[in-house]
Formats: sequence, structure tokens, C-alpha cells
Amino acid sequence: DTGSPRDAPAILRATLAHTGGEPPRRIILTHGHLDHAGTVGFLQERWSIPILTHPAERAFVEGTGWYGAVRPAWWGFRLIQEPFGLVNRVQPAKVAGVLTDGDSVGGLEVRHVPGHAPGMIALIHRSDRAILAGDTFVSRGLQLYPPAKFFTPDPPAAVRAMQRLVDEDFDHLLASHGRPILRLGRSEAAHAVRRASEAYG
Repeated sequence: DTGSPRDAPAILRATLAHTGGEPPRRIILTHGHLDHAGTVGFLQERWSIPILTHPAERAFVEGTGWYGAVRPAWWGFRLIQEPFGLVNRVQPAKVAGVLTDGDSVGGLEVRHVPGHAPGMIALIHRSDRAILAGDTFVSRGLQLYPPAKFFTPDPPAAVRAMQRLVDEDFDHLLASHGRPILRLGRSEAAHAVRRASEAYG
């Protein structure tokens, strides 16, 4: 993921510092929300590299769709899309290829985990026993929680997505928001499923 538009300079500097000044080979987006794909157009122009995402997110990344049109969606999500949905669009970028459930890319296994976004994906790195979870979980104070309900069109699907990742074999969980949960990622994710059932009930 590439962060929000205001993060562009920091993302650019940090990435090139990590790669020794070489552009990365590709950008993989867990989903197309502004805080995850907000600099993708800028970085694609700068580096001329391919962007990969799930096919259900393609329209949001390329600027031909908006999340307010997502169905099914509960009334609270639809309500908040009126003031925030249109401004949540990213600078359009061209998607070079799609990633679907079970695909592998760069040593990562793809899992489709819809709910918070129709085409959200998580990425499993087996050798590190780690999951890059996108917004399937949110980390707060070294505990995991479901994503914000008002920005999640299909909360029951989001809980099922959380459970799907709990069923994987891993130790470390890296959520897009908050600190990584190291060693205890799977057990804490299981606790989060229970919290989600209460919060989304």
C-alpha cells in the first residue's frame, strides 16, 4: 500500500532508502481506499512500475468507481459516503494486473478478505510466518480489532474475513493501522474475532 496523498514525499524517500535508490518492481494494493492508495498515481508516474490489486478494486484505483456505490452496504456506511465518499477517491492510476485468491506474487500468497472493501486482500509470507492483513484488522495498544464499522459496507463479511485469516498458520500479524503484533498474532486475531462479533452484532 502507498499511504495517503500527504504521505507521498515520505513514502518516496523511505522506499528508495530501503532499496538503495532503486525503484521497486511493483506496487501491490490491499484495497483502494484513499489512506492506502492515495499516492499510487504519483508513484506510478515517478517510477513507471505496474500496479496490482484485486479485480473488485480495479475500478476504485482507476477512477471509474466509488465506494458509495458498493452493495450490499448497511445504512450507516451509505450515510457516511454522502459527505466522505467522493473525496475518498484516489488520483487515478492504471492497474497492470489483478491478484485473486490463491495467487502468489513476490513470495507472498494472496487471500481475498472482503468486507471492509469488496476486493481487499491479505498477503501471507510463509517463511516469516507473517500476514500483511491490510484493514482486515486494526491494531490498537497491541490488541487487534475489526475495522471501523462506518467505513465497512459489509460487517458480517468483514468478520468472516477475520476468521479466515485466523485459520491460517502464522505467528505475526501486521495490520495497516497500528503496531504489528509479533509472535502472538494468531491468538490475538482470534480474540479480535470475538470483539468483532460483539461490535458488529
